[in-house]
Amino acid sequence: MGIPLVHVSTDYVFDGITDRPYHELDTPRPLSAYGRSKRAGELSVISLNPRHFIVRTAWLFDAVGKNFLNTMRSLANRREVRVVCDQVSSPTYAPHLARGIAQLIETNLGYGLYHMAGGGAAARSELVSHMYALLGIETEVVRVLHTEFQAAAVRPAYSALTTMRKPAIILPSWEQGVCEYCKAVRTGTIGAFSSARSESR
Repeated sequence: MGIPLVHVSTDYVFDGITDRPYHELDTPRPLSAYGRSKRAGELSVISLNPRHFIVRTAWLFDAVGKNFLNTMRSLANRREVRVVCDQVSSPTYAPHLARGIAQLIETNLGYGLYHMAGGGAAARSELVSHMYALLGIETEVVRVLHTEFQAAAVRPAYSALTTMRKPAIILPSWEQGVCEYCKAVRTGTIGAFSSARSESR
């Protein structure tokens, strides 16, 4: 029927063998079944409907739901937590992504592929340290290599995202995202695009 479609994809379509953020013209080379399935989804959308927006994002977090920051916040009663320091991407606050997608649809910038993630790049350990500092959590963050944990799938070492689109939709930095996340945690409020109540500490 040619109805416009928004398809959300992932930074995990890349292999992580780079020293700069990935843009829309870079060739996907997924390492895992998850990454390959997401790339297959992109190709299916492209082949079946030219009226598409494919939006790649990375490391989503929000004050509600199951995500990495909420997991690390639940471990804050420990003396220390061990967090991977050799995996880097562009952490993205879910309400920021939702607003970016809404802007993409409303402003009619043109169909195609868009990278839309939190500005900048951070390792998982840096992300947790920043969150703990803003919430006044004194749990020590011990930086470790990813090989210390047994993962179900291979993850790219570096998968930060940037955009080559003109005009571009630029999301706030990952630090701003963590700041708004922490505010939501403290106050028990949730973003306009969330559907569940958050749990305040």
